[in-house]
Amino acid sequence: MDQPSNVEYDGLPHQWEPAVTKAGSQDTLTKDVDYTVEYSTTDFTNVTGEIVVTITGAGNYAGEITRRYQITPAPLTVKTGSASKVYDGTPLTKTDGYTFKGLKNGET
Repeated sequence: MDQPSNVEYDGLPHQWEPAVTKAGSQDTLTKDVDYTVEYSTTDFTNVTGEIVVTITGAGNYAGEITRRYQITPAPLTVKTGSASKVYDGTPLTKTDGYTFKGLKNGET
């Protein structure tokens, strides 16, 4: 079985789909016939923290395995004419013009 990778937030959905093979071979198993997949969330875009994926054998296959991955925060820098800082939840109080670096997919 393959492994999910952490992904930096980019405004797009990132739902990992496992590729499940029969033990000891390269034979690919069929989702919803040979195994089922459950996720700890239904939001694969605006996620903070860990996404837990549980794969459970079905039909002729038994057992359960869990995989984990995260959509990590993207860095955002706010810069004014006289100050800049990486966003940390507190405001940058300078008001003499500003730019943003790190916004994704047309976000404002």
